[in-house]
Amino acid sequence: MSESEHMVKDEFMNVELIYFNMRGKYYSGGSYQTTRLHLAEIWNEVFEMQIAKNLPGLVSGHSEYIVLIDVPDHPHRHPRILHSFDSGEDGDD
Repeated sequence: MSESEHMVKDEFMNVELIYFNMRGKYYSGGSYQTTRLHLAEIWNEVFEMQIAKNLPGLVSGHSEYIVLIDVPDHPHRHPRILHSFDSGEDGDD
């Protein structure tokens, strides 16, 4: 069983988000806590927030941003860049 599967469901992991405008220039950052265990679930969670235009650290209804997602305390840490045109699904990466 992996370390992430040993996590108690009520434990929180900090998800750090860095926002870039569509030209790649740094804009801002945000963070939130999640109980999701798998990175793909966390990436999908952020994708859903992006679609709803409700990303942490930005005003509701914000513009489109490229998002760098990092979960520093995850045992399989693997930062990911999420574009507004991504499906949020974990592909061949």
